[in-house]
Amino acid sequence: QKTAAKVQLMKLKMKSVGQGGLPEGERVYFLVHPPQESSRPAQGCFVSRNWSLGKTIDSLADATKTVNQNNVTAARKLRLFRNGDMLSCPLDTPISNLLESEQLLNGDTLDLDYET
Repeated sequence: QKTAAKVQLMKLKMKSVGQGGLPEGERVYFLVHPPQESSRPAQGCFVSRNWSLGKTIDSLADATKTVNQNNVTAARKLRLFRNGDMLSCPLDTPISNLLESEQLLNGDTLDLDYET
């Protein structure tokens, strides 16, 4: 799976979207599938390894034009899923910690979807 992620990473770096001011060394790339109900295609995105999981979800929602109401108490919450499993760590967990523990890999495919 690491080799596949590296190949995908090379492809992602060419056409990913994200916050333009991020230094190249801080960037982490993902292929993000928006919620199925949006019927939008997957989008290559980059985020900062220093961001929290919550900020990353917000940024990926913006990049994929997904409605994000995580700040509204009664609304459905957006979460990240990898291989069908929701990343269940706290939203203030730094992305760098998830990379170190290999819960995420640079170049991974993620699903951005609503928690059920």
